[in-house]
Formats: sequence, C-alpha cells, structure tokens
Amino acid sequence: MIIEVEDRDEQYALDVVNVILCDLKLEEDPRFKVRNYRLRYIMYGMITVACFVLAVLFAISYKSIIVGICAGVFGFCAMCAFGYVRSSGMIMKQLLKKGRTTYTFSKEGIEYDNHNMQKVTYQWDYFRYIKLYGTGMFFIPKKKASPILAIPVRYENEIMNYMKDNGILLDEFT
Repeated sequence: MIIEVEDRDEQYALDVVNVILCDLKLEEDPRFKVRNYRLRYIMYGMITVACFVLAVLFAISYKSIIVGICAGVFGFCAMCAFGYVRSSGMIMKQLLKKGRTTYTFSKEGIEYDNHNMQKVTYQWDYFRYIKLYGTGMFFIPKKKASPILAIPVRYENEIMNYMKDNGILLDEFT
C-alpha cells in the first residue's frame, strides 16, 4: 500500500511539534496525555522574562549579588524556553513547506521517502504502538529517543485495514 501526502496544514504541524516535545514521556507511558507543549513553553518563557526583569530591577535597587544571581538564572531559563519555541517553529515551518512525501507499507515495514534527501525503512518490530493525537497518527518506537513516524490521521482507516489484513499487531492509543 502506498500513501502520498502533499499538503499539510498548520494544525498537523503543531500536533507533530507537540508530540516531539513530549516524545520521551510517550515512549515510557502509552497513556500519557499530549497537550499543547509549545504554548506552555511560550507562557513559561514570558513568565521567566518577567521574573528576570523584576530580579534585575531588584538587584540594581538593592545592590544585592544574590538577587543578581537569581536574575541570571531567570535569564538562562528564559533563553532555554525561547530556544525550544524557536526550534519548534522552525520544525513547523519545515513541515509546512515540505513537498510530496511517500509512505510505502509492506509486510516487512514502512518505507518513508520525502523525495529530497531522506529515505528510511522502518521494520514493524521497531514500533511499540500507534498514538492518535489531533490531526496526526504517530508510530512510537520501542527504543528511547528514536525517530517517531508521523502520518496525517485522514489515512487512519486505510492503514488500520491494511495492518489487520496483513496480521500486523500494534496497540492503538488515543
């Protein structure tokens, strides 16, 4: 079975980024609730920036080195949060501008080809389970910190029917 994906919407890109941001938790616990982690990092970044500004103002007014160190810690936390937001935005941008992607399903596994520079074959025993979240269907690997395969959820029925017909058993979690 061959699936061709050409168009991706912003919601799909956001769902992929949210799954990427919590991939280690998903690999540990299949029932882990995926939420909008990108929004959480944005809010965390804004709160740490506000705390950084307050700490700098207090350090200047009270001339306290301890409050200055706290300001440095808040500044570091804000930079880390905005680093996550920036990198997730770059991933979303890359997903939205990608061209055609081909997924070839066989009894041995799934072949992913983006027709630019990446062609990867995943064996079925590489995957632990399938996670449905938002507009995406995610094949979660057994090994920690391994790549997750994402396919738009609109192909769910075709994929599940193919897997049932060929006796491929993976658990499905929503």
